[in-house]
Amino acid sequence: MLKGEMVAILLMTRHPVTQNLVAVLSRRGGFNPETVTNPEKYGCESFPGLCQLTAAGRIENRETPEQALLREIDEELGSDMCRHLSRVASIDKLIETDGRHIMVTEIEWKYLGLLPHGHFVLVDEENVIEIAKTDPDSKRIGFPDMKKIVMFKDEREVVMKALDV
Repeated sequence: MLKGEMVAILLMTRHPVTQNLVAVLSRRGGFNPETVTNPEKYGCESFPGLCQLTAAGRIENRETPEQALLREIDEELGSDMCRHLSRVASIDKLIETDGRHIMVTEIEWKYLGLLPHGHFVLVDEENVIEIAKTDPDSKRIGFPDMKKIVMFKDEREVVMKALDV
């Protein structure tokens, strides 16, 4: 594994009422109209409002894929979720695509409470086909309609594989 390769985790869980398997997606920074009209003043998150895998990042110098994944989970999902996953997670599926190593693991619904609040979206097999694909022109403008789920094509395909769609 080379430095710069990507690792990611896609958390899955069973909805407590329907028992449908759902994927837990992370929504990139909130959409802020001020950053679109004045990025020099406010900075600019690329693709604000875009949904992506639960946590992802690049492997840094001297890291194993496992170390990189735990670091990314800690940074993006918090230390409580990192500790929980390091104790109980098993790889239910490993999806490799375009230099990315994506671990898919199922957790109990009650452990979603360990996630930071506010920027996660649940998707099941019924609504995964409604996910829109992004285009490069949206990098700075983003996706202001938070009712709509937009993903990069390759990540959308990973979610579809994980849900066996």
